[in-house]
Amino acid sequence: MCGIVGAVGEKALRSFIVNGLKSLEYRGYDSAGAAFLTSSQLTQYRIPGRVNDLDQLIPQSMQA
Repeated sequence: MCGIVGAVGEKALRSFIVNGLKSLEYRGYDSAGAAFLTSSQLTQYRIPGRVNDLDQLIPQSMQA
């Protein structure tokens, strides 16, 4: 089972993605990840554990 949150836009969407994943966390996932496409470069963040751990891993400046 998985939960997916996606967004497309020109503004910073980091908080939208993280909050969306947090809203799915009640399902009991044991890992979390996010990918951001900026300047034609895909950057992935993956971590075993909770969304809060992922939130700490993603730089605040990350924009999608």
